[in-house]
Amino acid sequence: LKREYKNDIDIKFGFELEYYRDKHAREMEFLRKFEPEYIILGQHFVGSEPQGDYVGFHQEDDQFLINYVDECIEGIKTGDFTYLAHPDLCGYNFSKGVAEKEYTRLLKFCKENNFPIEINMLGIITNRQYPRLKTFELAREIGNKVLIGLDAHSPSQISTNAFELGRAFAKQAGVEIINDLGI
Repeated sequence: LKREYKNDIDIKFGFELEYYRDKHAREMEFLRKFEPEYIILGQHFVGSEPQGDYVGFHQEDDQFLINYVDECIEGIKTGDFTYLAHPDLCGYNFSKGVAEKEYTRLLKFCKENNFPIEINMLGIITNRQYPRLKTFELAREIGNKVLIGLDAHSPSQISTNAFELGRAFAKQAGVEIINDLGI
């Protein structure tokens, strides 16, 4: 389709991928065969699947969030990813101050490495716990690059007003949206 419609529309090709230290080199070797233009870091588990724990479930263990942030940062350090999907998937059900400290650490690392974060519209469209206004207000303070993404798991989740909702959320948080990843 990219070749067929090259004169009509610019189609980008990419993947969303977890970062698992023990599997990453093999996964990248496989994905590079397809010549993706971007690879999104979408960290859904702390520890590798299936043994790891899903970050979108209710968590209260402070070490869980620390491990999540550590794994995101380690993934970003590989240089293989283009941006961080739903950075606030892990939540805020932690001891007082821990969530702010850890999300600050993650967002500052992203800022220092010119690594964009995503307002993920699946959360708004399907009424999930993300995106969290608190995360993106913090991103505004830090000065992160922010983009809007629609993590549709099925065609029925593609909303015609998703980006309008994303822009409204960004305005509420006070963040500016980037429209170009430079790819």
